[in-house]
Amino acid sequence: MTLGRSVVGIMDAPDPPTVVALLPPALISRPGPTCERGERGFQNSLHGKYTFVNTLASTDPYRVSSTTHLHDPLAVLTERNFADDTPTAGLRIFHRNDHDFSLSPGPGRLPQRDMETPDPPSSVEPAVDTELQSQSTRSCHPSRPGPESSGGEEVFQAAFHGKYPISNGIHCSDASSIPRTSTVTNIAASATTYVLVYYQNVGGMNSSLAEYQLAFSDCCYDVYALTETWLNQNTTTSQLFNDSYSVYRQDRSRSNSCKSTGGGVLLAVRSGFKSCAVNPPNSSVVEQFWVAITTVDGILYLCVVYIPPDRVNDENLMGNHFEAINWVVLQLKPRDKIVILGDFNLSAISWQRNSHGSLFPIASRSSIGTAPRKLLDTYSTAGLKQMNGIENENHRTLDLCFVSDELCVDCTVTEAPVPLVKICRHHSPLLTQLKIRPQQRFRDTSESLSYEFSKTNFNGMNDFLGHVDWEEVLRDHDASLAASTISSILAYAIDQFVPVKSKRVPPKPAWANADLKRLKTIKRAALRRHSKYRTDATRIRYVEINTTYKQLNDHLYNAHQNNLQRRLKANPKSFWRYVNEQRKESGLPSTMSNGLLEADSAADIADLFRSHFNNVFTNEHLEPQDVAVAIENVPRLSVPLSQFVISLDMVTSAGKRLKSSTGYGPDGIPSIILKRCMETLAAPLAAVFNLSLATGIFPNCWKQSYVFSCL
Repeated sequence: MTLGRSVVGIMDAPDPPTVVALLPPALISRPGPTCERGERGFQNSLHGKYTFVNTLASTDPYRVSSTTHLHDPLAVLTERNFADDTPTAGLRIFHRNDHDFSLSPGPGRLPQRDMETPDPPSSVEPAVDTELQSQSTRSCHPSRPGPESSGGEEVFQAAFHGKYPISNGIHCSDASSIPRTSTVTNIAASATTYVLVYYQNVGGMNSSLAEYQLAFSDCCYDVYALTETWLNQNTTTSQLFNDSYSVYRQDRSRSNSCKSTGGGVLLAVRSGFKSCAVNPPNSSVVEQFWVAITTVDGILYLCVVYIPPDRVNDENLMGNHFEAINWVVLQLKPRDKIVILGDFNLSAISWQRNSHGSLFPIASRSSIGTAPRKLLDTYSTAGLKQMNGIENENHRTLDLCFVSDELCVDCTVTEAPVPLVKICRHHSPLLTQLKIRPQQRFRDTSESLSYEFSKTNFNGMNDFLGHVDWEEVLRDHDASLAASTISSILAYAIDQFVPVKSKRVPPKPAWANADLKRLKTIKRAALRRHSKYRTDATRIRYVEINTTYKQLNDHLYNAHQNNLQRRLKANPKSFWRYVNEQRKESGLPSTMSNGLLEADSAADIADLFRSHFNNVFTNEHLEPQDVAVAIENVPRLSVPLSQFVISLDMVTSAGKRLKSSTGYGPDGIPSIILKRCMETLAAPLAAVFNLSLATGIFPNCWKQSYVFSCL
């Protein structure tokens, strides 16, 4: 018997494994995680090739070029609840490409018998080589960083280098453009097994914006669904949420109410989830909002709705809501689900729970009008069940939660342990737990390192550029190739003589310190534990931690505000930067779709706009005689361009007038490099300029520029 093992009898079930290690490729001879069962073990080998996305070759075993193939599992994930240290799921091995991999016992391994089906491993831990880790920490290359990902609260997930798709905040008018499951996004989805939704009728937020900002900053819940927000166009989303959430609002307006104030709904979905706004026909005439969250199995259509008390029997209002529901139902695929949360103000209906866990109206104790009856009939036809049985002080249930029939067993609705800020009369805050696995979006950290041009070794760079035989290098080149060659040499010089710095990620929230972050982690774990067990002890524990966290959060926030005010005179730029951040709405979403294609980076989004405008652009066909007439109207130069000569002095004089800017375009060369190295670059630049004038060719690489989409 070995340490930590028990003797396994013939009829005894082997113990589940305690640790499954993923070793770096340099440390293993063949792929496949080792899964040990008691005194015996087996290993399945994965046969196939893995293609990594990263385009940089490196000595780091996890950093390979785009053409490198490794016989090594790309990643291993675990599902584990860290709130109570209880393993909840097992090992998953996946690959980036759509190759077929066969499983077979590896050489020297015991074959698995029919009666020895192993349990899934209880945890996964990476075997980290300290030497490799220290080398990776010391390395400093602008393209070296890899994506950092999180599969939920305190859940380990191996981070690999390369670019991963980021999807967030998509606005789709057609459900066909909603992103569904994919190989990469399924990877992170298996790390989160349930979603916590906080619902409340908040009874107005405008008078307590700072308090709600502090409440949302802890990021404990995955989704916030709020009704009666009372928000309007004068209140920006950035005054309440940071970029940890994708926020969707439907404020009260003339299109959905005859009143000018009050009402309004809001949905905030954790930005790590793939979510998009869904716009059914005429949905804006009702105070409702629909959001699609991509899960492993399909799409979760989440809706928050507010029916004012004076419009409960409004058949036109209800009809528009029915139309939205029916439209969503038509979009459903076999595994798609619907969740509707809202204040329906159906105070005349009494609910009773059935044996399946859902609730149904008690006819003998309820007074149901025509419009509410049609509402319930529509929901029933759509396969929706009511799950909230929490009554207010008047023994009425105003806030309802409807879920798809197949989601009933995976949905629990309880009273939230504490409200966000305040309790609105007749409306208790609700904690809804949905056992679904949303797809996670991976964060691309390729820009976490940047060149520090202000500390460039210009003496070394000028010495290097001065030893380049430009006449020989540019010999027999046309203007485009010559300009491209100069850019390549400058890019190499920048890589050699410009230091690299790590971009400091600002804390979230801005006033957070180490103690607040530690309390936030503890608070999240306590909430997860309470949502799982729902006992008085777990609730009391969460309330205690929340009180401590709130006190420290308030103290740090007030100190942060006072510091900003003190800096108004000493550093007005930082003060007004903060003010502008509070004024502006979140701009370009991280993912956009045109219904057919999806883009997840700034360059791809801009290219999506370019292709759209190119498709709708009408290129008018002109007859040759029309072109000839147009040419005759163009003023002619008295001297041909080929006779113009640009001297070295002209290039040097123009270069010295450049701004010392560190911003750069697609070529990666900022103007400060050209300005400080103009003495050595004047000759090759003048040669390219004169060659361009003589041949009438403008270099292709100088035609490229960044295009920013302004929404």
